[in-house]
Amino acid sequence: MINKTIIFLKNLASTTNSKKEVKTYNRFINMLKDIARRDLTDVNKHAIETELAIINIEANTDDFKTLKKKLNAFICYAKKKLNLTSEGHYMSLGITLGLSIGMALGMSFGIPFSEDKNLGVVFGMNIGMIIGMAIGMAIGAYKDQEAKKDNTVLNSKAS
Repeated sequence: MINKTIIFLKNLASTTNSKKEVKTYNRFINMLKDIARRDLTDVNKHAIETELAIINIEANTDDFKTLKKKLNAFICYAKKKLNLTSEGHYMSLGITLGLSIGMALGMSFGIPFSEDKNLGVVFGMNIGMIIGMAIGMAIGAYKDQEAKKDNTVLNSKAS
């Protein structure tokens, strides 16, 4: 079923003139190829193929938005079923958490250390965001590297 879906998406990619659609199709083709290359148990293979059959990607192919929603739903299911993460998942999570925590801590430290309370909040937030983002990026990069070593990253780039 995975190979059949890959062939179907390749045919769609060859018939469209939209660069956006071709890029989307190729991204999903590469993800499906990555899933197919993995050493999956028979239970996981059956579950993935059943999900592809349930989603019925080949129905309503005229509407790109509907097809893209179906493909995204399948990829989300596959990530959950196979315990995978997307590329850069931990980096974006680390940056987000670092920015928010850094901003909160920067505000709380900026107020008491400034004579002008408004200026202290502004500088404290800025410095806190920068430090928080840097720490979040470092932790995120480390976690992404660990996930890559553990082979739990779903690859969307051609290989």
